[in-house]
Amino acid sequence: MALLRFHGLPALGNPLSAQPPGSVGVSIVTVEESLRGRLAQLSRASDGRTRIRRYAMLAETIQLFDHLPVALYDDAAESHFQQHRYLRIGTQDLKFRGHHT
Repeated sequence: MALLRFHGLPALGNPLSAQPPGSVGVSIVTVEESLRGRLAQLSRASDGRTRIRRYAMLAETIQLFDHLPVALYDDAAESHFQQHRYLRIGTQDLKFRGHHT
């Protein structure tokens, strides 16, 4: 939930916790994007206080994803990516969309 608060979004705590276990998950592409973002923030930390805060944010992100089912990037997702990779949208969006076809 800290990930949502960090991005200025309301915490989903109650509605999310009201869902049956395993009914809410994320794409592995979402996990990749989130971790890349956290690592980029960490690499730009210019002082100890910021570094400490950003390591805490990285840990919170990892803990969040540890509690959610993760949809893997499979052959179907790769096929979708290859078929549509020349469209004018981001490659990460194509990878993500491959999970929902």
